[in-house]
Amino acid sequence: VDDYPYLCFHSLFVVLWAVTFLCSWDRECAAKAWAWNVYGEQRKAEIRPEFEGELRTSRVHGLKERFYPHHKRHLGYAVSVVVTSVMLCVAFVAMTCSLNLEGYLEEHATSF
Repeated sequence: VDDYPYLCFHSLFVVLWAVTFLCSWDRECAAKAWAWNVYGEQRKAEIRPEFEGELRTSRVHGLKERFYPHHKRHLGYAVSVVVTSVMLCVAFVAMTCSLNLEGYLEEHATSF
């Protein structure tokens, strides 16, 4: 790759293609939005029903929002860390047993 004499031209072509593609994609999206009569509309943030938390008034913008307390979130993180650590230990023990068994079998193997 380092000896390829046209690498800089290839890189320039890829960059120009990416910029051109993104600009054409933005134009296509704008054309579709105009055709579907949704140009300029913003998605309205809905209060997600599947999100667990308490409904409260935001101190920033005064709208209703769901809030999940920090202590519950950190408890979930702690449980996740413990479960992941246990699974990593199980995988490490299984790998160690497998390698020891392989060494044991090779040591006691007979040649045919």
